[in-house]
Amino acid sequence: MDVTRRSFLKFSGGATAFLLSSSLLNWVKIPQALADIGLKEGTETTSICCFCGCGCGIIVTASGGTVINVEGDPTHPVNEGALCSKGVATRQISTQILSQEELDTYYPIGARIDSWPADKRLARVLYRAPGDDKWTIMSWEEALPLIGQRIAQTRASSWETTDSNGMTVNRTRAIAGLGGAAHDSEECYLLRKFFTGLGLVYIDHQARL
Repeated sequence: MDVTRRSFLKFSGGATAFLLSSSLLNWVKIPQALADIGLKEGTETTSICCFCGCGCGIIVTASGGTVINVEGDPTHPVNEGALCSKGVATRQISTQILSQEELDTYYPIGARIDSWPADKRLARVLYRAPGDDKWTIMSWEEALPLIGQRIAQTRASSWETTDSNGMTVNRTRAIAGLGGAAHDSEECYLLRKFFTGLGLVYIDHQARL
């Protein structure tokens, strides 16, 4: 039989109305895993995703000081409610911070630990020596000179004044520099100047803009 557009719309509308008004919908069972989740209530706040330079709008729902949901903001002109996989995962960076008392008690400077608690924000410098299976907690006063020494040693041992053609290059290819989208324009400018001053060739940035 020939199906016209009008007859198709009539049939579709009638079928939908029948299903909505009948007991057939009672046959649909909610998966137990979803039924156990329950309704989560909290306070919604609009914010901006921090993972790249796009500046997508997000709606953050928090309850009891803990972020319980992050979703795209449909009113934001950049993403109009859409979020990439990194944006959806921003809830994972809202981990709690250990108090100074907890740090001094459980993670003092000089202690050796297997790992940092996954649900707490990293608040100490962790150093693992070559071949060691544990992390040593260090202070910034210890870590920064160590980082500087290793950069200087690596730069000196890998420094190239000229290339194979005799052209002056003054570079090191043993160190790479990577920027992040959380840096603002001024910080990116200073990082670029710092990396270039060290003679780095491999310089990249995480953001897409």
